[in-house]
Amino acid sequence: MDLGGGLGVPEKPGDPPVDLVALQKVIAGLKARYPSTEFWLEPGRYLVARAGVLVAQVTQLKAKGAVQYVGSRRE
Repeated sequence: MDLGGGLGVPEKPGDPPVDLVALQKVIAGLKARYPSTEFWLEPGRYLVARAGVLVAQVTQLKAKGAVQYVGSRRE
């Protein structure tokens, strides 16, 4: 059984991280309840979200209400 397509990643200060201990307990409970079922979990961005840097040239700034956007041109 596929349990999902990715673990959450904190995106701004104050966002809580994924509680891996609690997640492991839930999965262990599922495995105990359904021992003949395989469980798969795709970590998604969780493994690589903080592993790189985006380098871009800002070409536009815009705002919509309190939300501000930064744009860049693709070559």
